[in-house]
Amino acid sequence: MITSLILALAQLTSADIGVRSELVAPDHLHFWQEVVKDDETTAWHDTSWSGTHTQDEKSYPVLLFRAIPQGEDAVDYIDLKLAFDCSDRRIGIVDSALRTK
Repeated sequence: MITSLILALAQLTSADIGVRSELVAPDHLHFWQEVVKDDETTAWHDTSWSGTHTQDEKSYPVLLFRAIPQGEDAVDYIDLKLAFDCSDRRIGIVDSALRTK
């Protein structure tokens, strides 16, 4: 399922969704692709960044996502580095950054 999500992401178009993420190097060039949009949130994946996270001597692929909540009281965005454990079908938050209005 996670592999299918990643392949689907590769076929979407890129968008400029604002400031760079503070979770990656300052010279990184983002390539954001929309993955989810509903009445509450729009989620984007940066297809030009990936990393790894090691825990208990096991390495996991890490991807960068940005969630942009809707509404007047919502934050500007939330950036998340998510680690994927495909064999156990789990996703974990490695790092996050929140930008408020």
